[in-house]
Amino acid sequence: MFSFTFWKKPSVIHVDAFTFDPSTYEHTPIVNTKETIPDWYNSLKVYTPPKDKISVRSGGTVSPDGQSTLRHCYGINELYKKGLVIEYWNNTLIEVSKNRFNTDSEREMAVRNVSHPSFQYSPGFENHHHLKFGSPWNFREKTGVQWLLIPATWSHETECVGMNILPGILNFRYQTQTNINVFFPMMNQKYQVRISQGTPLVQLVPLTDKAVKVTNHLISYGEWGEMMRTLEGQPLRFYRKMKLLKRNDKREINRGRCPFSFTYVNKDNSGHNEIQ
Repeated sequence: MFSFTFWKKPSVIHVDAFTFDPSTYEHTPIVNTKETIPDWYNSLKVYTPPKDKISVRSGGTVSPDGQSTLRHCYGINELYKKGLVIEYWNNTLIEVSKNRFNTDSEREMAVRNVSHPSFQYSPGFENHHHLKFGSPWNFREKTGVQWLLIPATWSHETECVGMNILPGILNFRYQTQTNINVFFPMMNQKYQVRISQGTPLVQLVPLTDKAVKVTNHLISYGEWGEMMRTLEGQPLRFYRKMKLLKRNDKREINRGRCPFSFTYVNKDNSGHNEIQ
């Protein structure tokens, strides 16, 4: 008896990204990671010219054309095939000293940056300043897939230098916010951190092999705030909401219906765009 395995195209994860800010929506929409490959990386050849050939003992792969470059790196190439990127929505200069730090941004946003008190993470990172960038984006994703948030490090050669972006796991079935937590080391000498509008700030990698399609929505600030009203600043409410949603999912399954659906009504008929 013969058995055959047929290749099946992975299903698609649909992500809805909502912002209230027209500039963010127009200039820095949520995009697939592959659209944010740095120019310096694209300019690399797969192999160096023969005249620059380096001894094989230095590592890498040597071919008749020369030695392999970073463009040959499987890890980076695969990374840029995965997930979504949040690009920075403002122009900000941060001045950091041992005792304090100050942020100066070009635009004043309705959603503000905040710092968590050190008792929330002490005795860890006691020699660091904490800042949480209030993101103007709320996400919704109905299946409950988890997302790994990591810094978009390959785009930070000159941007975000001196700032440590903190990784984490997100789930946009149970929460909507995309705030970004960072630490600044306390140094004896003052230093500055610059972040320009359009800089890829963080990457969201779905913990699944399914393809990702994102749709950006421009909505009113009231609608945007309502999406997270019951969760903001209340961690325990998040767990209560998650417990209730999981309970409701089980009820829908018992009724023979798909639990992973939601309807969003855009009350002010704002536009949206899709990226796949």
